[in-house]
Amino acid sequence: MRRRCTIPLLAVTVLAALSVTAGAQFKDLDGCWARDYINKLANLGYLTGYSDGTVRPNNSVTTCEALVMLARFYPMSKDVEALVHQDYGAFIAANIDPTLSWAFDEIETCLAAGILSEKELKDIRLTAPISKETLAVLLVRAMQLTKEAAAANPDSLTFTDTADITKDFRGHVVVLVNAGIISGDNNRFLPHSGVNRAVASAMLVRALDYNTAKGRSLSLDGYNGILQHSGMVSGVDGSVLTLRDTSSLERVFDIPASVELTLNDTAVHISDALRGKHAVVRVRDKNVIGVSVDDRKTWVQGRLVGISRESSGYALQVRIPDADAVERYLISASSVVSVDGESRDPAALKENMYITLTVDGRNVTSATAYTGSYNISGTISALAYGAPIQLEVCDSEGGRFRFSLDLTNLPTITRGGNSVGVERLSVGDSVTLGIHNCQLDRIDATSNETILDGVVKSIVSDEKAGMTWIIQDDLDGSHSLTVDPAASVYQGTKAILVNEIQVGDTVSVSTNGHSIKEIRLKTTSANNAGKLTGVVLSYDADTKELTVTNTAGRWVYVSLREAGFVLDAASGEKITLQKLRADNHIVAYGSYTDANKFRAASIVVEG
Repeated sequence: MRRRCTIPLLAVTVLAALSVTAGAQFKDLDGCWARDYINKLANLGYLTGYSDGTVRPNNSVTTCEALVMLARFYPMSKDVEALVHQDYGAFIAANIDPTLSWAFDEIETCLAAGILSEKELKDIRLTAPISKETLAVLLVRAMQLTKEAAAANPDSLTFTDTADITKDFRGHVVVLVNAGIISGDNNRFLPHSGVNRAVASAMLVRALDYNTAKGRSLSLDGYNGILQHSGMVSGVDGSVLTLRDTSSLERVFDIPASVELTLNDTAVHISDALRGKHAVVRVRDKNVIGVSVDDRKTWVQGRLVGISRESSGYALQVRIPDADAVERYLISASSVVSVDGESRDPAALKENMYITLTVDGRNVTSATAYTGSYNISGTISALAYGAPIQLEVCDSEGGRFRFSLDLTNLPTITRGGNSVGVERLSVGDSVTLGIHNCQLDRIDATSNETILDGVVKSIVSDEKAGMTWIIQDDLDGSHSLTVDPAASVYQGTKAILVNEIQVGDTVSVSTNGHSIKEIRLKTTSANNAGKLTGVVLSYDADTKELTVTNTAGRWVYVSLREAGFVLDAASGEKITLQKLRADNHIVAYGSYTDANKFRAASIVVEG
């Protein structure tokens, strides 16, 4: 939304640089009671005079001019201005005389601030002089004191003409009297009289001083927290749009069907045709409220992998992530580029910077480069294993970030302070992501799941329900839990199979609700017994190990200690391991060295 122009009265941008300088005096203020108020407004940037050096304090103020003044109570960012215009611009254009277009932006602000309603705006005469009681009402609304006005006691007014004040407006007048903003004229309020520039200046300055004294700052309700994200559309999946900014960070947005999406200011539907175009996404209260896409310029993003001096400038070699290709572009030696937010010349560009270009063919028209390092904290909201692995993280502000992890060049990953593989990451983990030089360099994960220690008392498998365990904790509490098919299972740092856990084993499990997400085998019932009973499956001559199925159906690799022996119970003779055949029933005595490895001191072949 652009400020169309200013009026030579009381409409200028708050605190902007103006023609009136600090300490300015207008030549027609000698003896004027409001001189200090008018000069203060001029010094603050609220007021300009006429070209002849006068300010004409006795000139009447119209309703339109008063609204322009009151709008200045709300300094706004460009993002908020754009949103206000989106909400009220069409209404203003359709209902206000175009000769007042110089005030359209400020009137939009007044509607957004609740200073007046759309119905009131239709009914009011903007070009007519404003009455004192009307200005009082609008000023109270602008100061966000309407609740105080509703609770005020009209009988406290002592003006001799109180009865002339419109009944519904008396509470507003009480508020302004109590705040020291109005005091009357010879104990009269004169509610229906016009307001000149002197009176308006006094009321405005006193209102500003009141807010300052109370430490009050005004903002537009419903427009707080407006965030604007810009970048290139890197993905479209149904109603989900992914935007890659100039630091290579990819944000994910859900675009509701009710949100207006425009391409070059024309409404369009979300589609894959938007990919590669520049977009601005506006967010309020974590919800997308508008998307503007523009393809009037060609945008390129990627990693700068080479830069060389040319006769007229520099040649840039840029690796484009979406195309997995290196493209060559030329930039003039006199072109101004931005590096980490500061204006530089192309000589400041270095290899491995992340760069965003606008180009005309192969010629660069603008360049923005980043080398930034920062952290993102949040929770893993999605994790898809593939080539590449897709990781999505949601932060506390509702932002969603997507990362593609190259299996051949994974970042450093820790979980609970220990270095782990990517398979140890789980949805729901709290993570801190370390971004170095615009690349994901480190993932530090912490499980948000509940830890339960206990003994497995029952294992039941069902095709539909899956595997259910009953675990008895240290206080004899019993817990029925379903084992997640994707649960990770470990003994120490070694990954094992879930079917290696048997009844009687002591485990530590991470749970989310009634589901087991991770299992750590602490001790096995077999370990405690020092005895293994099972059936031989095979003998490996290289490792000199038997593969045995124990009574729980778990595979165990059995080796023989150096002084150990194998006894054939039928003949009473000692034999070698290689003499054992498949289907031999054995009893081994010794101890487990791992969840599935048994070191035997003796083995008895029973059949």
